[in-house]
Amino acid sequence: TTLAHPVFLPDGRRFLYRWNDGDRLLLRGRAVILLLAAALAAIVFLWTRALWGFPAAPLALLLAVTSPDVLAHGQLVTTDLGAALFIFAAVAAFERMTARLTATRVALAGLALGAALATKFSSFILFPVLAALAAVVVLRREPLTVALGAPRALDGRRAKLAAVAAAGAVLLAIAFVCLWAAYGFRFAAVPDAAFASSIPWDRLRPEEPALARAVDAMRDGHVLPEAWLWGFVRFFKHQQGRPAFLLGAHSDAGFWSFFPVSFAVKTPLALLALL
Repeated sequence: TTLAHPVFLPDGRRFLYRWNDGDRLLLRGRAVILLLAAALAAIVFLWTRALWGFPAAPLALLLAVTSPDVLAHGQLVTTDLGAALFIFAAVAAFERMTARLTATRVALAGLALGAALATKFSSFILFPVLAALAAVVVLRREPLTVALGAPRALDGRRAKLAAVAAAGAVLLAIAFVCLWAAYGFRFAAVPDAAFASSIPWDRLRPEEPALARAVDAMRDGHVLPEAWLWGFVRFFKHQQGRPAFLLGAHSDAGFWSFFPVSFAVKTPLALLALL
């Protein structure tokens, strides 16, 4: 009955199989995810080789390409593999940037951060992670090599802090442009103005006054793409309370043990032994 009446078709089925060639769309989408999985494996290999050389790099590559998570998500048209790739790439690029500060490495770190933020909102974890890594660079005894022209080594903490802060500002600017580029430098969530008014902003407006004002200001000032802002408020609203299930128990507030349990259950025993 559902198939006989198009009006009752789910939106996804209608989009894939009535308006388009679903098999071709899925093939192309999965091919892109496979390329992202290959890129993830390549970055794992290259970064490991840069840090520890051989035979660590081939071992890391083997663990990456045989990981059940990579094998499972490497063929699904979702944001999970892209998030894993770009979050990892951002951390690796930032580490390479602080190992030797060059214009190319700053640009690569900014592009990786921008791609991560455009891929999935869980990429916000990168801000405290990169801040912690920057603090380590500033506080450690090793000098910071800056190669913007003639290479020089910065020993003092103030000098290193100034260099890392300047690089971080450029990095954020590049990520900002990259985020806009992901939306074709278009603010409006949809090109049809008549439909844009139907987006229920008030229903998902953040309850926190400061956050709500910030979102309103960015939307009114066209600071960030409207579709990205809409996705952010949906993400923020849904993470405040959602049904969760773990080991026979149900909760609307989540479980502190969810990720430790998931890691222990889903990680191969061989990898746990190596760790």
